Amino acid sequence: LQFTADHEINTSSFVLRNTEDEASLRLGYDLNFIRADGLQRRQYQTRFEERELMTHQIRGSHTLGDDTLDRVEFLDNDLFRGMTFDWYFSDSTAMTDIPNETSITGIDRIDPSSGALLSTAVLRGVGTGAFRFTDLQDEVDSYGWDLSQNFGVGDAQVELSVGQDISNKGRQYLLTQLFLGTDNLDALAGTPGEVFSDSRILDPANDFELNLGGIATESYLAGQTLDGAYFMADVLLGDAWRVVGGVRYEQFVQTALSIDQYEFDASLGQVPGLPIGDPDAAAAFLDNLVFTEDDVYPALALTYSRPDFWAEDFQLRVGASQTTTRPDLREISPSVFIDPLTEIRVIGNPTLVTSPIDSFDVRGEWFFGNGDNFTVSFFHKEIDRPIETIQSAGSDDDIVLTFVNAESAEITGIEIEWLKDLSSLGDSWGDWIEKFFIGGNVTLSDSEITMGAAGSALTNNVRPMSQQSEVIANIQLGFDSDNGNHSWSLVYNTFSERVFFAGRNGIPDAFEQPFDSLDFIYQYYPTDRLQMRFRFQNLLDEVTEITRGDVAVLEQDFGTSFRLDLQWNLN
Repeated sequence: LQFTADHEINTSSFVLRNTEDEASLRLGYDLNFIRADGLQRRQYQTRFEERELMTHQIRGSHTLGDDTLDRVEFLDNDLFRGMTFDWYFSDSTAMTDIPNETSITGIDRIDPSSGALLSTAVLRGVGTGAFRFTDLQDEVDSYGWDLSQNFGVGDAQVELSVGQDISNKGRQYLLTQLFLGTDNLDALAGTPGEVFSDSRILDPANDFELNLGGIATESYLAGQTLDGAYFMADVLLGDAWRVVGGVRYEQFVQTALSIDQYEFDASLGQVPGLPIGDPDAAAAFLDNLVFTEDDVYPALALTYSRPDFWAEDFQLRVGASQTTTRPDLREISPSVFIDPLTEIRVIGNPTLVTSPIDSFDVRGEWFFGNGDNFTVSFFHKEIDRPIETIQSAGSDDDIVLTFVNAESAEITGIEIEWLKDLSSLGDSWGDWIEKFFIGGNVTLSDSEITMGAAGSALTNNVRPMSQQSEVIANIQLGFDSDNGNHSWSLVYNTFSERVFFAGRNGIPDAFEQPFDSLDFIYQYYPTDRLQMRFRFQNLLDEVTEITRGDVAVLEQDFGTSFRLDLQWNLN
C-alpha cells in the first residue's frame, strides 16, 4: 500500500511445512558388546516427524518529503524535512509434532571370527523398548521502529537515528515416554516385530511390563523477552573521513520451568516438590528460575577513504564494540533433546548465563572500476563466560552432551575476501573467459578457551574453542551469460579440524574432521516470470566424521544429492 512517494506499508505471510519418516538399523560394538565374545549391539529406530512454521509480518516506511509537507504545512521546516520513520511487527508460530518414535535395543550372537549372525533377540530389561511422543510449539512476536534524520553541520553531513526492538518468545515442550520390556528371555527371542507382537505381549507368562515416564524433566515451559533501545550517529567529514558510533541498551529476561506432566496440576497451582496451597513458596520457587539482565553496549567505527590507492577506491576501517551472546531456550532447559546432526543426546543447563564480548577489528577494502574487490580484515575478540559444549556424565560408551559457562576465551584472526572477473585473461584464453569470475574468502584464526572451575572434570582445561576451525575457506567459480538468462557456479567450502565437544575424566576431546564440500548450481530464466534452479550437492561424496584420538566415534555418509527449484512470479 503506497500513499504518495513518501509512505509505504507492506505485508507478507508464508508457511513452511516439512515431514520426515525415517527408519534406521545400527550395528556395532562397545564395552558391553564385544566381538571377541560373540556379541554385537543392534539398535532399531523409527521416527515420524512433522514440522510447520507460519510467519506474518507488516512493515511501514514513512518520509517527510515534499508530497507530505505540501499537505502538512506546519511540519515544513528544516528540522523535519527528510525525516524517516520505519516500523515493523512480526508474529511467528513454529510447531513440531512427533507422534511416533521408537528405539529398541537388540543383542546378536555372532561368529567371532567371521562376524556371521547366529541369532538375534531384544535386550533383556523393562526399558529396552522405548516409545516417545513429542509436541513442541514456539510462539514469537517482535516489533520495532527507527527514526532518523539527516542534516548538515558546516562541511559535515550527520545522520542521527534512534529506535527500539522488542521480541517475546515462548515455548512449550511436552514429551511422553513409554518403556516396554521383560526379563523373560524366551519372550525376547527374534526381531522387534516378533517380540512386540500382540500374542507375546498379551501372554501373561511372558511378564511384559509397561512403564510410564522418563526422569520427569523432559517436558518444560520456557520464555524469553529482549527489549533493546539504541541511539546512533553517522558523521561524514568531507570525502575522506566517516565516524559511526552508537550505544544500545538491552533488558533481557529468560526462564525455564521443568514440568512433570504426571504430577503437575495447573488447577491447583501445584509445583512438584512444594506444598499444595502455598502460593508464597511457589512464587519464591519460580523467582529463582528467572534470569534478568540489563546492560549498555557501545560501538564505534572510524573509516578513512582515499581514491587511487592501489585501486580506484580504498577504505580503511577501524572498529571496536561491545556485545553479548545469550543461551537459547533449549540450552537452558533441563531436558533431553537429540542433536539433529549426530543424534547424540543433549541435556540443557538452567544455570547458563550470558557471555559478554569485546571486539576489535581493522579492515582494508580495495574497489576496482570493473567491479573487482579485495578485502583484508584483522579481528580480535575477548569473551567472558563463553558457552561451551562438553561431554556430560554418562555410562559406558553412552555419550551425553551438555553446556557450561567457561571462564574466558579469545579469538584472533585474519580474513581475506575477493571478487575477480577473468576478463584480463581474454587475450590468452579468448573472449569466452570474460564471462567467468572467481570469488571467495579465507579465514585464519587462533582461539583459546580457559574452562576454569567449569572444567574440573574435563580432560583439557585450556584448549581451542569448540566449533572453531583454524582455517575456513569458501571459493566460488562462476559464469554469467551476456543476456543474463543463464548462470552457474562451482562452490567449494572446507574447514580444518575443530573440537566438536570436550571430553572428561581423561577421555580425549572429540574432533570434527574436515569436510570438503563441492556443489554445482545452475540457474536459468526462460521467461521474465519463470526461474529454474538446479543444485548438485556434495559432488565429492564426502563423509562427516567425528573422532576421539584415533577412533571414529561417528561417521555419516550423506551421499550426493540433486535438487530442482521452480519459481513463478505473478508480477
